[in-house]
Amino acid sequence: MPTRFIGAAVAALCVIGLSACSESGTPTPGGDRETTTNPRPTSGSTTTTAENDRYGAPSVENPLDATKQLKDPCSSLTADQQRALGNLEAFGSDPEDTDPSCLWKTPDLVTFVVSYIVPNKNGLADLYRGQEQGQWEYWEPTTVNGYPAVYQHASDNRSRGYCTISVGVTDQLHFSVFSRRAEPKTACDQVKEVAAAVVDTLKNGG
Repeated sequence: MPTRFIGAAVAALCVIGLSACSESGTPTPGGDRETTTNPRPTSGSTTTTAENDRYGAPSVENPLDATKQLKDPCSSLTADQQRALGNLEAFGSDPEDTDPSCLWKTPDLVTFVVSYIVPNKNGLADLYRGQEQGQWEYWEPTTVNGYPAVYQHASDNRSRGYCTISVGVTDQLHFSVFSRRAEPKTACDQVKEVAAAVVDTLKNGG
């Protein structure tokens, strides 16, 4: 198995997720998957204002069609990609995720979840609005195979092997990849590598 996916065998019971807003469009915290006292990240507004204001979020120049993956999230990675990423095994939808998602594990129980954030209608702009409002303790814009992306956490738990990256596939939709039980020093590199594989799948039509 590639050394980049050798995970620490430490207990980890949850991961940072992305989800809903209130009916008024104001970001609202949900139950945290790691502790009950630490609000999990929220996604930002889905109001008309957010649609007209990208809050600094880059636009997606070459949108990708994720229709197939929204129906079958586990099709986000091909069999060859799963082998190359450390012999990942798919376990179906993440039971802790209400969005279309798929959970994979390596033989040493490092977990990666790909989740398509459907409630957010403004793609990465919703996350950028959250950054403007001070939601994220860790925030680092990046790109994945030419697509705009960002690492973001309401609570920075990279030292514990948790990392989340979100990638814009259209201006209205992004997907996130997050890790559990990953090696802390390489967790963010690992989720970016998984995200790059997902982008390749989408580019190739699924």
